[in-house]
Amino acid sequence: MEKNSIDIENDVFSCKQTDEIAFVTFKQNPLEILASVELKDEFISTFSKIDNSREIRGIVITNSTEYIGGNYQKLKRIISDIVETLIYEKRRPAIERLKNSTEQLISLFINITKPTVAGLNGDIGETVFGISLACDFRYAASNTIFHHPTVKLGLPTDGVLAFYLVNYIGLPRTLDILSTKTSLTAPEV
Repeated sequence: MEKNSIDIENDVFSCKQTDEIAFVTFKQNPLEILASVELKDEFISTFSKIDNSREIRGIVITNSTEYIGGNYQKLKRIISDIVETLIYEKRRPAIERLKNSTEQLISLFINITKPTVAGLNGDIGETVFGISLACDFRYAASNTIFHHPTVKLGLPTDGVLAFYLVNYIGLPRTLDILSTKTSLTAPEV
C-alpha cells in the first residue's frame, strides 16, 4: 500500500501522511537541507512521491516550535561550514551552490500539483518565511515572529523572501522591512 511510502523522519524534517494530507515539518533550519546533498535529495524525493501519490490531496508544511529562527550563531555556522567545505573540496563557489539548492527547493513548491498550506507557529526564520510565501495558503498563529537575521549579519536577503514578499506587500514596504527590521510579528505582515 502506498500510504506509508512518504513517511520520513530525520534530524531536519519529517513527513507523515494522515488520511489524504501529507504533513511536512521542518525540525531545524531548512538551510540544513541545502547544506547536505543527501538531505536535499531525500527532501526532493519525498515531495516527488507526494506529488505522484493518488492518495494525497494536499500538503501542510509546518515548523517545529523547537526551531528558533533567530539563532544567528547557528545560521553563521551553517553558512561557514558550507563555504569551508566547498572551498576545501574545490567545488563550485559556496554561494552558487546554496543559491542553486534554494532554487531547486522553491521550484519544487511552485511546481507541485497538490495544494500547499504553510502552518507557521512561534519563531520563523527567513528561509521558512520565504518558502511559506511560495505555498498556496499560509496560516500564522498570533504568536508567530518572523526573524530576518541577514539585516543583523550584514548579509544579502534570501532571494525567495525578497521575490515573494514584493508580490504580497509591494516594493516600498518590502524594501523597508528587508533593510531595517530584524523581526516582524504575524499581524505586522
